Amino acid sequence: MKTNKKDIISILLGNTLLALAVILFIVPGHLLSGGTTGISLFLNHYFHLPISIFTFIFNFIVFIIGALILNLLYKHLFQLSIIHLF
Repeated sequence: MKTNKKDIISILLGNTLLALAVILFIVPGHLLSGGTTGISLFLNHYFHLPISIFTFIFNFIVFIIGALILNLLYKHLFQLSIIHLF
């Protein structure tokens, strides 16, 4: 499957919206969300671990598993997604 510009723009826009939602609404409101971000927020609240570091580590583990199971397209799109979050 071929990656096109629309896919890349969609990934970058989606990641930007997610990051803004977490920083502007979820963290100041002391809310939890689901998935990796929710686990990161939980650990940040109780153990003061940085949200971005834990999210990166957990996503990297998921990336390795996905790269082993799925094809290279997933790997490249996931790399783009992770890099854009920082």
